[in-house]
Amino acid sequence: MDVGILPRKHRLGSLLPCLLLLCLITGNLSCASQPQLNQVSGAAHLIMIARKDLAEREGIPLAKVTLLRMEAVEWQDTSLGCPEPGKVYAQVITPGYRLILTDGTKEFAYHSDRQNRVIFAKEVK
Repeated sequence: MDVGILPRKHRLGSLLPCLLLLCLITGNLSCASQPQLNQVSGAAHLIMIARKDLAEREGIPLAKVTLLRMEAVEWQDTSLGCPEPGKVYAQVITPGYRLILTDGTKEFAYHSDRQNRVIFAKEVK
């Protein structure tokens, strides 16, 4: 069937299920609802994991550790951008986040996937 001959409302009606399916397949449910959902709320548990790790690492109260920046990234493999010598990583694109936290004096980078894996990357400043 040639979609070009269908009335406009039918063309849109047949396109919508395809777009929703594409969003489900890619795991990007935000494209099905809003162009930009709040990343921070969607990754709150990852931020808390990083905050707790930094507080313990630096020996400071959790309340002093805050999120400065967060960006969605696609890591080139499951090392999340922090490969360790001698380890082998699955060579798959891994969606995740780059988190920048602060203790009020220094900045620290954490890398995560979109599940529960959060690793300390480095001290930024």
